Amino acid sequence: MLGSQNSVKAGFNSSQRTDQYGLLRTIDTALGLQPLTNNDRYAATVNDIYSGH
Repeated sequence: MLGSQNSVKAGFNSSQRTDQYGLLRTIDTALGLQPLTNNDRYAATVNDIYSGH
């Protein structure tokens, strides 16, 4: 994942399982966008990559 400086943990390996829909939902949420389909609307976001968590 890429993020603003110090927003994403460098070299971090997430223990969360995800797929393309979870990544899309994470991006949608971060940018304040509406989900494109129900696949990403109900997918789990990847939150443990961020430095604040």
